[in-house]
This record gives sequence, C-alpha cells and structure tokens, in this order.
Amino acid sequence: MQDTEEGAKTYNNLGLLHSLRSDFAVSAEMFEAAGRVRTLTGTLKMPMNARRLYNFGSMRLKQGRIAREALQEKAVSDAQYVSQTATEDSQFFTQAAELLREAVDILEEYDS
Repeated sequence: MQDTEEGAKTYNNLGLLHSLRSDFAVSAEMFEAAGRVRTLTGTLKMPMNARRLYNFGSMRLKQGRIAREALQEKAVSDAQYVSQTATEDSQFFTQAAELLREAVDILEEYDS
C-alpha cells in the first residue's frame, strides 16, 4: 500500500498529525515520503499533490512562527542564538512560500 495513492494520502495525513503535534522533523519526513510516492505513481501534477504541498508549506509557516516566537522570548544578550534562530525562521518562511507557490502552479495548470 505504501507506493499507491492510498499510501500517499496516508503519508500526507501523518504529516498533518505530526505538524499538529509540532513534531516538524517527522512531519517533513511524512510529506516527503508522500512526494516520493507521487513521483513513483506519476501524480506530481495532480490536485492531491497540491494539497500535500499546501500542508507541507503550512507546516513550515507554523515552524517559522514558533522559531520567531522563541527568538522574541530569548534574551537579546545571546547574540549567537538570535542570529541562528533568525536565519532558521527565514528559511522556514522561504520554503513555505516556495511550497505554496508550487501548489498554486499545479492547480492553475490542472484547471487550464
């Protein structure tokens, strides 16, 4: 079942579950596993893959917000932590924007 449409949906749902738990590393693994299945099944340009990308992008936005909140709570005196976290949250937001753009592109292409 892993390499089927149902497997891809299951991985996507597990990605959502782990995102809700703020377990971002496992969430990303699940969304990426769903993407590998979609590659194998030739469904990367289908709306269900856009949904996966949207969910993955939403997870990265949540991860970036949490990183930014942690940055704001941390004492400004710890400049190394502040610099590292600022870079991390920017990377999460950038990746989220890329994933969401890809999802929109798929849907626009599918509708035309």
